[in-house]
Amino acid sequence: MTTWFAMAQLFMALIGCFVALLSSSNARAGTELNDKLIPDGEWVEAKMPATLDLTANAVLAINCLTRGVDAANGYLVYERLCFGRQAPTTQWELQLFPTGISPCMHLAALPQLRRMTGSDLNLDVEAAMMDAQISWIDEEGLLIYPDGDSIIPAGASYPSAAGHTVVALLEWHARDGDEQWLKAARKLVGGLSKYAVAAGEQVYYPPESGVTPSGQWLSEPRWRDKLLTKPPVVYQPPREPSAEHVGYKGSVLYDQAAPLTALVTAGKAFNDPVAMETATRLARFMLRPHFWENSLSTEHAPDFVHWKGSVAGHLAALRALLAYVRATNDDALIQRITAGYEHARELGVPAIGWYPHWAPTRAHGYPGMLSTWGETCATANGIMLAIDLSDAGAGDYWDDVARAARNQLVEQQFGDLAAMQAAASRGSPPIEFDKLASADVVQGQGLLGRFLGGFGGGKPTSAGIVYMDNNSVIDACCTANGSLALYRVWEAITRFDGSTATVNLLLNRSSPWLIIESWLPHEGKVRLRNRQAKRIRIRLPDHVDPADVKVARIVEAIVVTQEGQWLTVDGMKPRDEIVIEFNSTERTERFTVDRKEYKATFMGNTVIDIEPRRDDDPYVIPLYVNRPARGAMTPLRTVRHFVSN
Repeated sequence: MTTWFAMAQLFMALIGCFVALLSSSNARAGTELNDKLIPDGEWVEAKMPATLDLTANAVLAINCLTRGVDAANGYLVYERLCFGRQAPTTQWELQLFPTGISPCMHLAALPQLRRMTGSDLNLDVEAAMMDAQISWIDEEGLLIYPDGDSIIPAGASYPSAAGHTVVALLEWHARDGDEQWLKAARKLVGGLSKYAVAAGEQVYYPPESGVTPSGQWLSEPRWRDKLLTKPPVVYQPPREPSAEHVGYKGSVLYDQAAPLTALVTAGKAFNDPVAMETATRLARFMLRPHFWENSLSTEHAPDFVHWKGSVAGHLAALRALLAYVRATNDDALIQRITAGYEHARELGVPAIGWYPHWAPTRAHGYPGMLSTWGETCATANGIMLAIDLSDAGAGDYWDDVARAARNQLVEQQFGDLAAMQAAASRGSPPIEFDKLASADVVQGQGLLGRFLGGFGGGKPTSAGIVYMDNNSVIDACCTANGSLALYRVWEAITRFDGSTATVNLLLNRSSPWLIIESWLPHEGKVRLRNRQAKRIRIRLPDHVDPADVKVARIVEAIVVTQEGQWLTVDGMKPRDEIVIEFNSTERTERFTVDRKEYKATFMGNTVIDIEPRRDDDPYVIPLYVNRPARGAMTPLRTVRHFVSN
């Protein structure tokens, strides 16, 4: 949605704005907590190719994560910003399909993005968000919002939000070592274990529902009367779900995923046998055959090869089950989880990382329009599952990761304020931007500026959602998941075990052990500047013919070997450099979404042209407009990268 050159300019402009904002803020400035939240590391300045740099995307995401919140309402996050045909609005009553408006996922993403960028934007807001979050944890281990939120009524705790909060608390402890985060996490894990509903040898959490301290389960979605259609199976808690597609969101598994992840992660970290036993019983529930129906027939598919319904929900469930497998060494499940991911690839467009919200069309009687648009939640969960499976040795999905990150993930981020303003100005009535300005707005950017850097969804080439009358939409859940995926991709670019650096993705990154400079997609060229590694292993993308690879090295003592798509470089010393070059040719792929055929032209794994580029609708923002030009030489730019310790 933005050019990479524009991203760089926005990056520098936002840094200046952030400094001004921080200097004017006095909410928590200078406190010990703020100091502990500042990432520890060094800044490295260098000239690098002006190609995709995910740290610029991360800076923008921090803006939306910390400014798309309602400070007057306990720092809950706005679920959705709609703009285009209608005036930009964040009114609660307009919300559809909520994941809950807890900042739990935002709080997990923010420490990671600061590790990427070194940004200290709105640290006071981040601290206040967490202060509010832990203040709502009661002695029973429930996370109870005083006034409820868009899905859970007042006085009840939503297990999915509690699970995400546990993950966030562990992330905060990893950042600053403060024991209060572990204390809060232990409470929530205890609550998840205590209030899980027993079903024989299994347990579950009633979907779209919250539990009170007395054990009563409540569900009162404030948005349900706003839906265009009613769900085929209405759910009443706490009864045992009869199928995956019950309720308004239509995904029982989604509401089990975060609790399972929290139970296995914290259970292992705390050596908590009760949490691990609860996780095992919950995993058994999630493996029930009737949650994994064959997309091509009415039969159940307990092997996960086929399923139907919410794509993001199933991908999140598969990620949680894989976390369980890796924590318990239950390797028998890995092949089934891999088959589930392969089925998601069949339902989506892995060449660019686009997945539909619902698949196949009209599954379980849900409206066909839900299969015509995609969401960042699905793209992000697909990326993170592909990384997890690759790390687990269950497959080599690094090209899936690269394609999704280089294309749909960054395109579905709203990083071009001018394009956002243009879409909003065509609305009815037209937007008067001076009326959107307020005292807490960066340089008069108004309401739209608060959500700059957020993520949304739409068709493969346009950011508009059909059930919202094709308005452009920024979603809190998509923003959180997109931010988490940005970090996971950036972290996976290169890893280090103390002597060997592994390069999985040919993207720009500065790390303590290695600096990677990528000329892709303009040129098939990557330079590696060594800092600490003795050996470097580099994975070549699938489109690269190993026979065409050339490695230039300054020091003759460096030894280069090649096996398939992997290069191994031995004998490296600090400050040694190597340059890898290969042919980068164009190719064309076609795919169909909602009976419309698209033709995408790739240079390597990056889309450089796609037809049709956009729908003929002036109210939505077109994607893939400013992509790398054919035959262009890669310019260099001076960048400052933060290298976290």
